[in-house]
Amino acid sequence: MGTNNDNSGALFKNTHMREGKQDSEYQGNCMINGIEFWINAWVNTSKKDGSKYFGLKFRRKNQAPEPAEQKTAPVDPDQFLPF
Repeated sequence: MGTNNDNSGALFKNTHMREGKQDSEYQGNCMINGIEFWINAWVNTSKKDGSKYFGLKFRRKNQAPEPAEQKTAPVDPDQFLPF
């Protein structure tokens, strides 16, 4: 009997962070609805109450990486439900 890895994944501490770069603090992979994704995570601090949260970015494994100079819009942590 095989293991069903759908809708699950894992994050690991990034041990190859480059000084002066915005590398993610954690990285890993997951499978959602049968599609594999890379996950990057940054530890952020809420401006509203100072609580810590993970900012996440998902990228399909077969998708080319974004150019380094391209920025993504900031995410409002208050739109997410707490764990």
